[in-house]
Amino acid sequence: MGKFEDNIINILEEIIGEEAIHQKTFDWLCNSHLVVEDNYTNKLLDKIFISLGGNLEGLSKKRSTKLKVDAFFSGINCIFEIDELQHFTTYRLNSLNLIKEYEHMVLGFDLDNYINYCEDNYKNAVRKGQKGYRRKTKDFPNKHGRAIQRAYFDSLRDLVVPIYLEKPVIRLSEFELLQMDTRDIKWYIADKISRYI
Repeated sequence: MGKFEDNIINILEEIIGEEAIHQKTFDWLCNSHLVVEDNYTNKLLDKIFISLGGNLEGLSKKRSTKLKVDAFFSGINCIFEIDELQHFTTYRLNSLNLIKEYEHMVLGFDLDNYINYCEDNYKNAVRKGQKGYRRKTKDFPNKHGRAIQRAYFDSLRDLVVPIYLEKPVIRLSEFELLQMDTRDIKWYIADKISRYI
């Protein structure tokens, strides 16, 4: 967890009035859409997976693991994800554009803003982090496989969580918050929580 994420989670804890559970997992949130039972969501995730160059055989053979979330607050039954630069790749842009085509998807962030952040920052996003972030994976055996996988996992969180928690993953990006002082960040986050919960 980076300093930016730590700071934002501390602010969330202050606003919500409870301690976050960091890196929580859920039995129903894993690294593959093949187990998603909701047909509408499964179709969209399949479309995202294929469009990202995913390998279905590799996905079906890989070990199932639970996805972690940045912060879960049990009192309000809500997940928060803190998105830094590396999340705003062309791969994420691709998945967001596909999500935009589907109606009735419940999202805890402004989809058009996130699309714009990807369009503005994708070149730097894919370069951020260690070399391993650009390695191939079983499900995405391509150049930048891990970065592609991150976009897929973000889509899994966005689309599966509302089915089970009946509220969206609330996403907070560094592009929304970095230029604000702490007081403005608190106001902004409190307003965002009131809109989505």
